[in-house]
Amino acid sequence: MPSLVPIDAAVLDQMAAADARGQAGLTPRAFAQFTRALTRTTWGQAHLRPVALVDEAAQLLASALLYRLPAVVDGHPLTICTVGDVIAYGDTAAHAASLIARVTEEVATWCPGASIIATIAAEGAAVPDGFHVVATTESTLVVTESTRRGAPMAPVRSGEHDDLPFLVDVPRLGAPAPRFCIARDVDFMAFTLTRKRLLAGLAASGSRQLWFLVVEEGMRAAAYVVISATEGRWMIESCGDRDPTGARIGAILQMLIAREPAEHRPVISAWLPPGFLPPQVTVASTGPSPVRLCVRALAHAPALDTWPADEVAYWHGDLV
Repeated sequence: MPSLVPIDAAVLDQMAAADARGQAGLTPRAFAQFTRALTRTTWGQAHLRPVALVDEAAQLLASALLYRLPAVVDGHPLTICTVGDVIAYGDTAAHAASLIARVTEEVATWCPGASIIATIAAEGAAVPDGFHVVATTESTLVVTESTRRGAPMAPVRSGEHDDLPFLVDVPRLGAPAPRFCIARDVDFMAFTLTRKRLLAGLAASGSRQLWFLVVEEGMRAAAYVVISATEGRWMIESCGDRDPTGARIGAILQMLIAREPAEHRPVISAWLPPGFLPPQVTVASTGPSPVRLCVRALAHAPALDTWPADEVAYWHGDLV
C-alpha cells in the first residue's frame, strides 16, 4: 500500500530525475530546486511541509507541498491546510487523487489545528472527491493611457524587503471587508515574493518575469504591486495602497505600459477584492477563474463554497 512520507534528499533526487513537469512548467530538476529552496525560507520552515506518496519499493508516485495558512473568518482566526503544487508521476489522475485523499485522512498529523483543507485545481482538472469549489472571479483589466503615451509623475521604484513592514499593514482594498481572507504578515509576504521569484528564475530563460514595484510617500512605501509576466500576459499577484481608491496602483500600471509604448498591450488579469478598482483601470471582462480553489471543511469550519464570491477575498499570489 502506498505511504505518505516527508520529502527527503532521496525523494528530491527522484523528483529531479522524473519524467514530469512541475509548477509553471519547470523541469523536474528545477522543481526539485524550487522545493528545496522554499523549505529553507523563514516562513517555509514554520508553515511548509513537502510530502510524497511512495510505493512499497519507495518509488515516487506523487508529491505535494503542504502549506499551513492562517486565515480570518468573520474576524476570527482559522487555520487552513493547503495541498499545493501537486505532481503525479506515471498515472497522473490516480496518484494525485491518492495523495490528496491520504493528506485528508492524516491532516491532523501534517497540519495540526487545521479547520479547512484546500487544494488548487488547474484548468480542466477534476475536483477531488469530497471537495467543493469556492467561487473565484478573475477579471481582465484595461489600463487608461495618456494620449501623450507618457508615464505618470509618481515616485515608482523596485520594492525591497525593508518595504514589507510598511506594506503588510496596508488596509485590505475594497469594501465592504470580506468575511474570509488570508492573514498576511511580513514573513508570509516575503515567502510569496520568494516563491514567485523562484518560479521566474528557474523557468526557461526569458519566459517569465516578476515585478515588485512600490510608490513612495514621505520616504516610505505607500503602495505596491506584484506582477508575474509571461508570454504577453500579466497576472497581478497582489497589490495594496494606503489610498483607498487604489490610485497609486493604477499609476504603477500606467508606468509599466508607458515603458514600451510601441508594443502590443498585455492581457492583464487579477483576482480583485470586491468593490476595488483603481480609477485608471476598467474591467474588460469578468468570469470564473480557470484556476479553482477546492475546499473541504473539517470539524465545525464554515462551508466557504456556499458563500458568494464577494464575501471571499484572497490574492492570486497568496495561493497559486
